[in-house]
Amino acid sequence: MGSDRKPLLVAIGTALLLAGGAFLAPAALAASQAVSLSFLAYDTASPGTIATAKLGEFVGKEVAGVRNVRTSNGGSKGNITRIAQGKGDLAATTLDLFKAALGGTVPYDKKVTGVSSVALTGGLSYFYLVALKDKGVTSLGQIKERQGSLRILTRQPGTSGELWAQRVLAKGGTGYAAVRGAGGKVVHTSNPEAVNQLRDGLADVWFAIGGNPFGPLTQLAVTHPLTFIPLPEDVRSALSSEFGYVTRAIPAGGYKGQDAAYSTLATVDIWVARQNLSPDLVYGMLKALDKHAQEYRSLHPYTKGLDLKEAGKGLPSLHPGAARFFKEKGGM
Repeated sequence: MGSDRKPLLVAIGTALLLAGGAFLAPAALAASQAVSLSFLAYDTASPGTIATAKLGEFVGKEVAGVRNVRTSNGGSKGNITRIAQGKGDLAATTLDLFKAALGGTVPYDKKVTGVSSVALTGGLSYFYLVALKDKGVTSLGQIKERQGSLRILTRQPGTSGELWAQRVLAKGGTGYAAVRGAGGKVVHTSNPEAVNQLRDGLADVWFAIGGNPFGPLTQLAVTHPLTFIPLPEDVRSALSSEFGYVTRAIPAGGYKGQDAAYSTLATVDIWVARQNLSPDLVYGMLKALDKHAQEYRSLHPYTKGLDLKEAGKGLPSLHPGAARFFKEKGGM
């Protein structure tokens, strides 16, 4: 009788782990009976992807009942939607997009439910507005003045980087429709393709988003002189107030040809998870990160800002498992 019941109990426990129950599988659970998790990140070379994959490594190593963690590429906007649809367990995204998802504001056409925040990743995604130096574009105002002759690159529609481009152009008195109507071009593309287009003389201005240092920008600056276009202080202040961006300054010399400090904005990167993911499992994820925090912080300049006493503060719709961890950690 007892031997007949054991597989049933294991199956029930595994289902509870995935569906949101309080059961956490014991370490002795056979690998064939353990669960697999799906983490969603960004582009392959993105610091946020490196960070999320490393978290998955820690979770697979430390959390009982987890057989493996698969990290796949995605996008900051789509990751939230995929988590809500049950197509992933944990995802990297940005705080401004998560707030937009909860409120049903652009780029979401309705409120997104079923997703909770887990923690700050410790990293920031910096916004860069650059132009090829030989184009002579040195200010936001000049983009409007010369919009009919400019070829502008942004990230894919709905991503944090693309939304930032929309918002900056609006503060500068223009927008995609105005640029195109005047004869200019706006192209939505990936970071690698943006670098290729700029190198090949097919584009002039780039609204980019990435860590600091940002590899694609570093590579481009080596071969093509760039102008780092500053955002006026009133524009930075307005965007920070409206969308929760933070002001950051990149010291002179951060990139080849960057002769002065570059004042820009950044968005805070976070992890979100399925709302019905087991609180014990989410708690275990953060405990695993805590155990390996020093290794995590040494990965990349992007990850060195991790502070697990602060990583839950200010996050809306915090997952119960994360709330438990941060309460124990003294961060709530």
